[in-house]
Amino acid sequence: MYTYEVYICIVIDDYSRYALAAVAGLEKTTEWTAQVAEQTVQQGGVPDEIVTDNGREFTSVWEDSLTKFGQLLAKLGITHVTCAPYYPQGNGKAEALIRTLNRELLQGQTFQTLEELQAALDHFLTYYNHYRLHSGLGWQVLATRFTGRTVSVRGLAGILGPEPMAADPRWGLSSCDPPITITPATVRDRCALALPAA
Repeated sequence: MYTYEVYICIVIDDYSRYALAAVAGLEKTTEWTAQVAEQTVQQGGVPDEIVTDNGREFTSVWEDSLTKFGQLLAKLGITHVTCAPYYPQGNGKAEALIRTLNRELLQGQTFQTLEELQAALDHFLTYYNHYRLHSGLGWQVLATRFTGRTVSVRGLAGILGPEPMAADPRWGLSSCDPPITITPATVRDRCALALPAA
């Protein structure tokens, strides 16, 4: 059995904490982060700025040179803001998502393929954005704050893990709205995005 080091690049909206992407990859490169950012912008629209850490996948060691990631942001007219070095709290909302991913999805799990991990990440983000209540937002789901549209959840429906219980009437009535499809037209505000690679 082979073991590979895997990286997860996340993209969240700073205002709502909505996680637009969690993409698994085998190499933490500027080309990869540019590709994740480009796909995210196509999905959710062009933000005014993107906040990242100072990793080489985002920033160049040369002051007058841009990485592929930096070139993409310049082309799209997005301001690139970096956190203070060695201060992950500067991107606290993204760090909170990384902790949640580790605690609620990755810890104790083994994935046989990158595709299996990606499918788990995609499933988790649907739950995280559309059905998980967040205390920091007054117990709203993130999709409500990100799009301005309400997502209704009743009983166990939508909760990650007990899906079989939610379908069983012995555990009470359960229902939930389908996830909101995110496009640039569904996003209420264009806010800063945070993009740290975990």
